[in-house]
This record gives sequence, C-alpha cells and structure tokens, in this order.
Amino acid sequence: MRTGPSTYVGSNLWVEVQNPSGGAGWVNSHYLTEYVSPAAFCADGKVNTLIANLDNALTISNGELFASLVSPAHGIDMHLWRYGTVVNYDQEHARWVFGSSYEVNWGPAPGSGLDKVGPFHEAILPLLQEVFNASYTLGCDDPGAAAAFSVTPWPNEYANIHFYSVYKPGTPGIDLDWRLWLVGVEYVKGQPYVFALIHFQWEP
Repeated sequence: MRTGPSTYVGSNLWVEVQNPSGGAGWVNSHYLTEYVSPAAFCADGKVNTLIANLDNALTISNGELFASLVSPAHGIDMHLWRYGTVVNYDQEHARWVFGSSYEVNWGPAPGSGLDKVGPFHEAILPLLQEVFNASYTLGCDDPGAAAAFSVTPWPNEYANIHFYSVYKPGTPGIDLDWRLWLVGVEYVKGQPYVFALIHFQWEP
C-alpha cells in the first residue's frame, strides 16, 4: 500500500509503499496497480459496460473505441496462446491494430507446435469476433473451461489483476469447437480498462 511520498527518477515515478514485513520501501510505480477486492470487482457495473464496449469495438473493428478501452497505464497484453508470445499494445498502437499489416510471431500453437505468424487482424481478430459475436457467457474471476488446459490459466504475474472469462460453448454434436477469452481488467484512477486478452480453445 502506498504511504504518500513519491519522486521521479529520470522519467520513472517511484513511490513509497508499506512493506508487509514491516517498515517502508520504494518501488517503480510501473509495477503497481490499483487494488480492488474480488467482491467489488464482480459487482462493478462499469466492468460490464467495458466488456460491452469491447464487444462493440471488435465487432465493427473500431480502432478509436478499442484504444479508449486499453489501459493507459500498462497497455494491453495480447496472448494468442496461454504460453505463446505476449504482445503489448499501448493505446496509440491499439488504435491501428485493425488495419495494420505488421506481422507478429504469436508463438507455437498447442498440438502442432507450429508458430503462428500474422497481423492482428488475421491471427487474433477472427477468434475474438467468433466469441464476441456469439451467445457467450461471462464468469467473474473464473477461468471456466480454460482450467482444464492449464494449471494457471490466469498468469501468476497478473495476480493482482481481476478478469472475466468470455465463453462461447461448442456446437451441439461437435462440442469441441468451444472458444474462450480471458479479459483482464485494470483500474486506473477508479476506471476499469482492458489489461490483457488470453485465448483458449480445445487442445488435443
């Protein structure tokens, strides 16, 4: 918890915090995030609005709207695969992802082990739209089906960031074509923003 004092070292803001073991120390504020209790997070209607706006931004490929939803403090971490490459977009770069042709190596696909390479609008967007354009269900701080494919579906390094699972169930009779995204949410000055998107699907 912050104690109050702060100072800049170069362009980095350092703040004094309480040490759980006693006393106080200084940390780079880049590695801090606002604390919100699990109960308060799951009851916060602003988060539901955030997810609805994310749905809209993805559906119509609106870069300005998408960028406005991205955390101004840390950007958005994009994971095509849970253990693949993490690609971070700040608000400025998030504004252009729908039209950018910049190719990213998203890491090896589960099962095949082959690297997936392609721009956001080819590699990521169709999988997001498949879920957000479907009749999906939400789970607050609940990884849902993702828990069957990873011991830690929500990364340990995101421990102080809450999330929602956005789950599109499988087609009846096929079932294994379900898809799920974990949407991490960070609060900045009391306002929720999208912090991370992590993709899960059935793996052989």
